[in-house]
Amino acid sequence: MAQGATLLVQLMKALLDKQAQNDILTSNQREVAMLEHLGVSWPELTADQQGVLISLIEELARVMPAELQLRESKRFVALASIT
Repeated sequence: MAQGATLLVQLMKALLDKQAQNDILTSNQREVAMLEHLGVSWPELTADQQGVLISLIEELARVMPAELQLRESKRFVALASIT
């Protein structure tokens, strides 16, 4: 698939709704419903896009408190091993 077509397919998957969600997704409900797993998955990203995503995650982790950084990095590694 050509790069332009790939990006268009990704854009269509990334745009979940034409209207923005409410600020608080639960509204006035007592329980939160699990949101669907939507969007562009890791295997659907190009190698360049995967690199950019990793860089963003690393930068975010760099400014996290150490305890949170350790917990989230373990979670990220676990998720990465699934794909």
